[in-house]
Amino acid sequence: MSEAVFQYIHRGDSPPGITFYEWLQLSEQQERRKVMMRAMISMNTVLGSLAALHGLYSWSQTRSVCDVGSGMGGFSRSLLEISPNVHVAQFDLPKTIAIAKQHWKNDFADRVTFVSGDFFEEIPAKNCDIYYLRNILHNWTDEKAVKILESVRQAMGSHSRVLVHDHVLRHMSPMTGSDADGLDTAPKPLLPNYGAGQIRVYHQDLTMMMMYNTRERTTTEIINLGKRARLCVFKIFDLAEMCLVEFGVAEE
Repeated sequence: MSEAVFQYIHRGDSPPGITFYEWLQLSEQQERRKVMMRAMISMNTVLGSLAALHGLYSWSQTRSVCDVGSGMGGFSRSLLEISPNVHVAQFDLPKTIAIAKQHWKNDFADRVTFVSGDFFEEIPAKNCDIYYLRNILHNWTDEKAVKILESVRQAMGSHSRVLVHDHVLRHMSPMTGSDADGLDTAPKPLLPNYGAGQIRVYHQDLTMMMMYNTRERTTTEIINLGKRARLCVFKIFDLAEMCLVEFGVAEE
């Protein structure tokens, strides 16, 4: 399938081949764009996507963070509230950043910077300690996901880390050796992926196919995307339905 179901549905009222996120950037979709940005904050709160901030990853030594594809900045705000020494660069498309600025007004004015651009081309925020991508890569095909990571790689310093925070599909059968994905598995007699306990992630996988012609990935697949972008994996953090994969710059 070359196009998402969404693209077929909107063939008559949108430019040919337009993706969901390109459609959101159309001037006539301004209100939907605002609703989408607010909905992402609510969804991530409900799904526990802020778990990376609480007792999991150490932010105490972090001074600069680029929130790649930041949207309204839900993660950035939560990070700034608990980390008084961090400066955040929110990076997204120009129209999205314009809405984010209105939302933030003067909050954390001395600790947040708004940067607009296209992550398929360049990320202007250079040499940050952390480049954080939450629910970004699953919106894109492997080729485009690698391109995003390559843009991040070009912006990184030698000390920089990338945190990919995304939904993750678990294997239904026991995996060992090079096939092991670094995640906890359910005890017997449950299936290793917790069976019906993971059903929401599989529903999410179908949603990604219909909306974006993409899919959710296993941790191994996420790691392989990083390798293609010349990144090396440092650690995997298990977050139940999601995971946090920490990458660094791979040696040449």
